[in-house]
Amino acid sequence: KLGNSKLVTVSTIHERLWQVIAPYQEQLLPIHKEKIESEIQKDESFLIEKGAKDGKAFKIYCELSKEERQKFEEAVWEHKDDFYRGYGLNAKSFKNFFKPFVPEYDQLLNSAEIFKKIVLKIYAIRQNRECLTKMGLKEQGYKRVEYNARYNQDRLYKMRISHDTLLEYGRKLVVQYPTLQQIIIDKYPYIFIDEYQDTAEDVVEIMAALEKRGKEIGHTAFIGYYGDPIQSIYEYGVGGRILEKHSNLKEINKTFNRRSYAEIINVANKIRLDGLLQESIFTDCKGGKVEFCFEDNVDAVIERCRNEWKNEKDPQIHCFMLKNEEVAKRTGISSIYNIFKGAKAYSGSNYKQLNTELLSNDLEKLGRAAAFLYRILKLYMDVQEEETPVEEILYGDIIKYNDLNIQTLKGIKHQLREIKGNTLDEIVKKMCECYDKGDIDVKMIIEAVLDIEKVAYSYIIAYLVQALDSNRSQADEEEQNIEESDLSRVTQLLAIDVKEYEKWYDYIGRKNHGEVVYHTYHGTKGLEFENVLIVVEDGFGNSAGDRVFIKRFLEDYDTLGKGTLTGNYEKARNLFYVAVTRAIKNLKVIYEGESEGVRKTLNAVFNIEKQDKSIVSNRNL
Repeated sequence: KLGNSKLVTVSTIHERLWQVIAPYQEQLLPIHKEKIESEIQKDESFLIEKGAKDGKAFKIYCELSKEERQKFEEAVWEHKDDFYRGYGLNAKSFKNFFKPFVPEYDQLLNSAEIFKKIVLKIYAIRQNRECLTKMGLKEQGYKRVEYNARYNQDRLYKMRISHDTLLEYGRKLVVQYPTLQQIIIDKYPYIFIDEYQDTAEDVVEIMAALEKRGKEIGHTAFIGYYGDPIQSIYEYGVGGRILEKHSNLKEINKTFNRRSYAEIINVANKIRLDGLLQESIFTDCKGGKVEFCFEDNVDAVIERCRNEWKNEKDPQIHCFMLKNEEVAKRTGISSIYNIFKGAKAYSGSNYKQLNTELLSNDLEKLGRAAAFLYRILKLYMDVQEEETPVEEILYGDIIKYNDLNIQTLKGIKHQLREIKGNTLDEIVKKMCECYDKGDIDVKMIIEAVLDIEKVAYSYIIAYLVQALDSNRSQADEEEQNIEESDLSRVTQLLAIDVKEYEKWYDYIGRKNHGEVVYHTYHGTKGLEFENVLIVVEDGFGNSAGDRVFIKRFLEDYDTLGKGTLTGNYEKARNLFYVAVTRAIKNLKVIYEGESEGVRKTLNAVFNIEKQDKSIVSNRNL
């Protein structure tokens, strides 16, 4: 909206922060070294602690002499390729496969599960130590810390940091060096941060340091935070705690709403419960339609919406559902979702992360396994599409495509087009074949896409097993079944028809073409739609605990408005408020449950007088 201006720079926080700190490698390198040393210490402590209390194999390893341990570590490092080649085997098969490579340490193989964990830690420690040595010698490739927005995982030993680590390094660097603070505020005297409630605390601490420095030296350092704490729905954002990290801020309440018709704003005001009442900034703000009904048949309501909204300027219906499984089912990606749901990485309390890490439209939030699959699909989709810009296919920051002639570019694209198949497994195998026989540029592209230790099918399988198994139980007696299920899960994941993956890829990229588009509540953050249909149910939320508190929020609504909301009540209110405020003109809410307390609240919020299931209110607020 600002157009091309030399006075204003617009970017993501990560992009701007990296541009600010990247030139100061002399100061970044010690921070990176400290981070690596911390990771080494953490991994070594893990082995010692596990040896003290978890499993015989850990204990046997820890009781080895220094010389024996070093000999064992050399042996497993020498047979690294063999380790990954056999990684996906079940317990018994892996023991038989790997025993010849470490014949003197067969006791460690009594538990293949724990053996693998020990070896992975050994690899991580060794790679990080080698990195420190090369940094000390200032070898080529170890003189700079790098950040690439394509990846959301650290590769510290390769001198690359992820999104979260970038914020950590930025905070340390800015807070530590007053001179850098002055450079930043003199270059950017006015800094405006949008959606501050979702901003990481590291960023807020940076801003607080800049403002403080500006006051000390008498230079302009104006920090403006824009957002709404009631729309804080993520665990990582500063939310309503902003004054704890950046004190003495002047609060300005914005009463004007630029998105919704007055009828929808009125409903939203009833949900806030914080005393702020918004109104439309426009004079012609009336004409929206809000409806509420008790209904068990969502499809029947969707059909009615099709008929009612078919003459709207934008007739597309956006349906919000709280059950991730239901969104996956209606989007056509149930097979993918169910496999992820069954993974150890999303068991227990980690289940809450599944919505964000698999169904998020923000690529930075995708989990390890999902981000890995997405990169593979992106290359596959890009090379098959004629109109894809060449820099997208060639990973513009990896390949210097400006130095290549047209014939070479065509040759690269032709080779990459061999990567195809009916399942993801076939695509992955073709990718490995393409890598083995491809030109140097093709190899670099595939290496950048996969971003793993080695481009080989066995390494891909091992990576996915680890990524989906980061929360596994240590129970030795369950080891064989667990390992078999791990490999089986990855095998099933890769065997899914690529057409389902294409639907998932489109969902992540918000390429919504149907008459009805399904969303999770969290996935609608920051968006707006002409027509919104919200499904409210007693199974509201993404875990049993959340369902209880969402229901309690609605049941306890009358008393909650008398004080400040905290804990799960606050989370429930915020999520419901975000959902309602996505609507521009038409909003319909369905309640499928039986709670009289919930019905009473929804009736009050939506000002509905009739509660009979057979009656659908058409009253405009």
